[in-house]
Amino acid sequence: LTARLTRLGFGPVTNVGQAFDGTDFFPGPPRPIGDPPVVLVVGPLEIDFKGAAVALAGLEKYRRSGGRFRLSRVSYFPCGEAEREFGLADDYHHRLPHERMPFAYRASDVFIGASRLQEGFGLPSLEALACGIPALLSDTPGHREIAGEAAWYFRDGDPESVAQELPGLLTDAARAKARMAGPAAAASFDTAGVAERLEKAFEHVLESR
Repeated sequence: LTARLTRLGFGPVTNVGQAFDGTDFFPGPPRPIGDPPVVLVVGPLEIDFKGAAVALAGLEKYRRSGGRFRLSRVSYFPCGEAEREFGLADDYHHRLPHERMPFAYRASDVFIGASRLQEGFGLPSLEALACGIPALLSDTPGHREIAGEAAWYFRDGDPESVAQELPGLLTDAARAKARMAGPAAAASFDTAGVAERLEKAFEHVLESR
């Protein structure tokens, strides 16, 4: 977005980041991987750029290849016909209260964030990182900015890539990495840090004038 605004003549442009209050989002006590593991997908199936359809199609392929999992879904839309046709969700949470979201992440073994390039900011992906669970994210600039090396990636919009990459997150090594690297990545978006960067950006502009 910074590069696009600069090309359009709106500049100089400074990216201060998205503020995130991670007070309630932190790793839970260590525990073994579920049998079967719980996969969490957050977002409405009905909005294309949220990418839920890509995630579900990838999970469908993974199950057909012999993969085992329980799927937990969270959406601000009720469970619709398209969701029922997939027939994958073991738990479907409609409008889960904000204060319950950290528990949904910590009860899961893997988070899949499949939002597309058009997504403004992948807040659920950031919340999952803060809770220290392995996150499989679509390979978009937005997700790379949020997670960096703290997450695993699949080709944006490619269900086959989801199915291929998912097993790599279902390991003790992946859980250990996510537990350390995820919260560290999320911490760079804390409100105080974003406010400080915003203040410095204003100061720089004022001094240059």
